[in-house]
Amino acid sequence: MKVKKSGFTLIEIVVVLTIIGILAMILVPSMIGYVKKSRRSSDITSARTIRNDAAAVLAEGNEEAEEAFYSGGGTVQSVSVEYAGKTEDYSIIILAEKEANAYVEWNSTLNGSDKFVDMLNAMEDRRAEMKYSDPEGGEKLDRWFLAKDAGDSDRIEVWAGDTSGPKYRVWPQTEANY
Repeated sequence: MKVKKSGFTLIEIVVVLTIIGILAMILVPSMIGYVKKSRRSSDITSARTIRNDAAAVLAEGNEEAEEAFYSGGGTVQSVSVEYAGKTEDYSIIILAEKEANAYVEWNSTLNGSDKFVDMLNAMEDRRAEMKYSDPEGGEKLDRWFLAKDAGDSDRIEVWAGDTSGPKYRVWPQTEANY
């Protein structure tokens, strides 16, 4: 009478585990890259929504909000962004800032832009998530900055940064290293 063996041999188990390990070495880095890309895309979408909300406030035709936006004063802030050994300098006027990932209101950073910021806060979309981390490996990005180009006051820009200030332009023309 023959005894029926059931189960796998040690060699079969080792071969299967080796194949699984090789597949994991190939797939895990790819998956991490896809996660980073999706987080970046999500932030770009949030920034576009913020910019569209600001444009909608201006399009409503409220003279006080328009005056607050265009003549809110403020100082020109120079932001330098380094990428691939090349430095780009931007001159912006920050109108408002907001903590990301929280249901908080925009805070005016200029004297006179309160009416514009009040109308921006009245928009329904209050939460603008920021999922992407600083690609340079520094602090976690946790703030949105709504700004206008110092050379072209009609150009609304959205920047991502931390408590020290804006670091990366997210909308329009997202920085390549963001």
